Amino acid sequence: MSPLKKFMPTLAAVMIILAPISCSKNAPTENGSEGLRINRMYHAQTPLIPDSEFAFVRTLFRQNNLDLSNLQIYSFQSDQGSSYVRAYQFYLGLQFFMNDMVFVFDQFGTLSSRSGASIGSFPLDTMPIVSMHDAAILYDSLIAADSWYKDSLSTFRRKGFDAELGIYDLNVGRGYGFPDYILSWKLTVNGRGEWPVGYMMADSSKVIYYSNGIIIN
Repeated sequence: MSPLKKFMPTLAAVMIILAPISCSKNAPTENGSEGLRINRMYHAQTPLIPDSEFAFVRTLFRQNNLDLSNLQIYSFQSDQGSSYVRAYQFYLGLQFFMNDMVFVFDQFGTLSSRSGASIGSFPLDTMPIVSMHDAAILYDSLIAADSWYKDSLSTFRRKGFDAELGIYDLNVGRGYGFPDYILSWKLTVNGRGEWPVGYMMADSSKVIYYSNGIIIN
């Protein structure tokens, strides 16, 4: 999901990068031919902050002519009169995994700064060629090759994998002035949170990014 994520952890000890997260509901589990249990996750766009805070955020956005329709507000903070609003971005109902935004408003409610690239309209086929099961098999192979987590693989398989379809910018973090958006699968172990995490291309069986979350000292 982060997003170049502004709070992305230090590079993991195990990482595969071919190019430069929640409120979710899951579909019925798919039992694949490899014996993997895979849950299809859907990231809802419902605000993740209290209603009273969201009402204030709506007011801030309205008075600054900012659009909330493709955002999910997940954090609101107020400090010495300034307000900080953090949001995930969505397009056609799919989350951008690496393009969160931060809006800063001054004591008068005026937008003083914003970070993160605002996503416009672009052509994207939202029907994956690679099934979530095939993406999960690839994720499984990455864990099997991960010296930190390979001994836990059998436990992870019993827990099952979560698969979420979203959008990834292949040029994120590479210093390019233009994005390269692709449809992708995000894979995690059910109930474990973020690590280990894998992002797979949804139009070919290739790994975009894999990390076990171990900080390099």
